[in-house]
Amino acid sequence: DGSISGTMTLPQPPLLAVEKTTLVFPIQTGQNVGDDKNRCDMNVRGQGGWTAEITSGADWFTIQKTGDILSVKMNGDNTTGRYREGNIRITRSGNASNPINVAITQTPN
Repeated sequence: DGSISGTMTLPQPPLLAVEKTTLVFPIQTGQNVGDDKNRCDMNVRGQGGWTAEITSGADWFTIQKTGDILSVKMNGDNTTGRYREGNIRITRSGNASNPINVAITQTPN
């Protein structure tokens, strides 16, 4: 009869996905970093929702969640000329296993 029977399995979307796992902000020594040009927005998708927390570097950057967007913004001045490093941990709501870590770096020029 020309028909084919069977099953096809479609790939499932990931339970948690982050647009970027590394953010690098090049900053000149003494540059004021308090304005919006030193901000990055990234898409985050998590089945059942997601949460984000700063696990290191909270003294020089902040995060804000708006829907499926996580905004990372530097605050204060980097007058040291040294590298600053931080980390954000993103997890699915209600499931702390398999978090995604996002490395944040501010490089001197």
